[in-house]
Amino acid sequence: MGVVTALEVCRLNSELGLDLPLQLIAFLEEEGSGFGQMLLGSRIIAQRVTEDDLREKILAIDDGRSFFEHAEEAGFDPASWREAAHVLDDLSGWIEMHIEQARVLQDTGNRIGVVQAIAGYVHGDIVVHGRGDHAGATPMDFRLDPTTVLAECILELERLARAAGRGTVGTVGEIEVSSGVINAIAERVRFSLDIRGPDDDAFRGVAAEIAAFAGRAAEQRGMRAEWTERQNLPATPLDPRVVGALEQAVQGTGEPYMVMVSGAAHDTMCVAERVPSAMVFVPCRDGISHHPAEHASGGDAALAAEIMLAAIRSLS
Repeated sequence: MGVVTALEVCRLNSELGLDLPLQLIAFLEEEGSGFGQMLLGSRIIAQRVTEDDLREKILAIDDGRSFFEHAEEAGFDPASWREAAHVLDDLSGWIEMHIEQARVLQDTGNRIGVVQAIAGYVHGDIVVHGRGDHAGATPMDFRLDPTTVLAECILELERLARAAGRGTVGTVGEIEVSSGVINAIAERVRFSLDIRGPDDDAFRGVAAEIAAFAGRAAEQRGMRAEWTERQNLPATPLDPRVVGALEQAVQGTGEPYMVMVSGAAHDTMCVAERVPSAMVFVPCRDGISHHPAEHASGGDAALAAEIMLAAIRSLS
């Protein structure tokens, strides 16, 4: 929807004879569904990866082959990936439209969100090593059960995120239990951590604290826990001038809107360090995203296109 709405802005520019100097840029792998790395295309543009990452570490989820190998097979020249940075040369501004991926706009009755900042995040994994034993034959006092540490960490993450405040949130989204059968005590548990917020010190502090807590909780029960970071991106304040132009444009429509912070990551995070940037959100029904039931209104997207065009006109 974001790409098609940008295309509609370009179409309106042509239809109305405005002759605004527009460029449409679409990135691959924003959601990380192919290679397990969010914002991969825009991170390549922003030079936030290394050649070793692309050749050896960023691997396709389906077959385990590298980004380099897949890109070459598709007819591209991944060896020239550093040249991709020039895509952003000479841009005077950047606006991205996206569904909200939450239910704030829907539940507050607003058709448009003007995004003034994007939350940063830490992604990582904690692995707790216990001892696999029989679920029935092993008395409670003889167990080294890593799922107990998992349970403690989930509750502690909730406590830490609430205590940190400032928009900090924490989520355990993946849980992998080995050997994963009903009549066995687990020998190993891996769980993911997704910790985000608009305040770098707050969300990074929570990540450090929960990693340390897991180590202590495991040690107290005679086990061992390891923390591994996957990804770490800082929060991204957006450009006040572009945000202001979008807010003025939506005020001109008379439609209800709100200025907000994005809790989800977006390609704009990688563009904003080089180009004055902002975002427009439209509601998604019941906040559902990353799911076949995800739905947003074409009418809201059309409104977003009009607002983006009006903002660009005022900035030009």
